[in-house]
Amino acid sequence: MIMSHVRRLLGYDRLCNKELCTIINDIYENIWGPLNNFFLPSARLVKKERNGAKMNKHDIPKTPCERLLNCNDISESSKEKLRNERKNLKPIELSKRLADALKKILNLNEAYKVNDK
Repeated sequence: MIMSHVRRLLGYDRLCNKELCTIINDIYENIWGPLNNFFLPSARLVKKERNGAKMNKHDIPKTPCERLLNCNDISESSKEKLRNERKNLKPIELSKRLADALKKILNLNEAYKVNDK
C-alpha cells in the first residue's frame, strides 16, 4: 500500500493503539481495496508534453479493474472472476462501511490517548 493512500484514508494523526492494526488491515483488504479497485477511476500519465503551462498528457480515467479487463495478457477466466466480483459489490454499502470503520478507529484512538495520559 502506497503511503499516500494511507494518509489520504487515515490522515496524519498518530495511531498509537496496536489493536487498531487489525481493524486497519481489514479496512484495506475488505473495504478500501474493492472500493478503490472497482469503483474509483484514475487517469494514468501517458506522456509528458508541453502545452503552454501544462506539461502532462493523461489517458481517459479508468478503474484498475477496467484496465485489467481491457488487457490482452489476462486470461478470460480471470476476467470473468473480476466481473463476478464487481457485480457482487455495492459501492454505497462499501462507502458506508468505510465511514463507520474510520469513525471506530478515530474513537478508539482518542480513547487510547486519553487513557494513556
